[in-house]
Amino acid sequence: MSAFSAAAHALAFVVLAACLLTVALAGGFDLPSPRPAREVKRAPPAGSADYRDRPLPALIGAPTALDYHSVPVDLDDPRAREPLVELTGAGVSALSYYAVADGSNHPYDRPLAGSESEVRARWSVARMLWRANVRLRRYGVELLVLDGYRSIECQRELWRYFMDEAKRKLPRATDAAWRQYAGRYCSSPSRYRHDDYRTWPVHITGGAVDVTLRSLADGRQLDMGSAFDDASPESHSACFEKDRGRAGEDARKTCRDNRRLLYWAMLDAGFTNYPYEWWHYDYGDQLWALYFPVGETEVRMVRAFYGPAFR
Repeated sequence: MSAFSAAAHALAFVVLAACLLTVALAGGFDLPSPRPAREVKRAPPAGSADYRDRPLPALIGAPTALDYHSVPVDLDDPRAREPLVELTGAGVSALSYYAVADGSNHPYDRPLAGSESEVRARWSVARMLWRANVRLRRYGVELLVLDGYRSIECQRELWRYFMDEAKRKLPRATDAAWRQYAGRYCSSPSRYRHDDYRTWPVHITGGAVDVTLRSLADGRQLDMGSAFDDASPESHSACFEKDRGRAGEDARKTCRDNRRLLYWAMLDAGFTNYPYEWWHYDYGDQLWALYFPVGETEVRMVRAFYGPAFR
């Protein structure tokens, strides 16, 4: 990225902040308290501050997208009233994957009902994505956000797709097994009620984002080892952490390093990762609260604060 381009991105974010402040002071919405987003600190291995040298935690019995619905949501938190902001206007690159019309959004190959042409997320999420980009700049890469806020209509389309995938891959299984399979890769919208936090898919809050990496030099997306929305074990974030001696080790090491770059930059910015999907990160929603790290002697009191976002 040229110095001019970097300055333009920074200026765009400053302008966005000024606009939001103006609206808030005019009574358009309550500006959240100025406290910074809580950052997740991870110490790098001794003698190394390179994200690519920091292994990802193993996936052992991690909760899935079926398991977070009992996490309480504090809608009295000032951050619950944050607006949705369009990410490209905040200096963060984005491509609305589910709205792509040229058939290149495999495995859907078409725009999904309820998809939006622009990617939006909550104000704090936009700020944190910009912060992660600052960390990634020295590696010559930046974030490309593929999805953020998602309508309930679009969520229902995705749930139908993953249920169909479950039936295709497990033709003799029970409905419960199909739901378990689909629920590893998609939040169920089947019981959705706007006033019941136990039924909220995380993407409708504007706190969840699906992201990948691309080169600052030529804009090409980096090889992450599996396709976006691939319902397979290769999509698990730590999939390539134990691949020594396997065929194609060099290529797999590249994918491993790319995932490490994404993971640690996002966690250091304050997000949590959903370990079944290398691309999925959360802030402020129930999945974020479920995965927010606490010490072994601490009582888990982390609450979500984002409910369904308004258009």
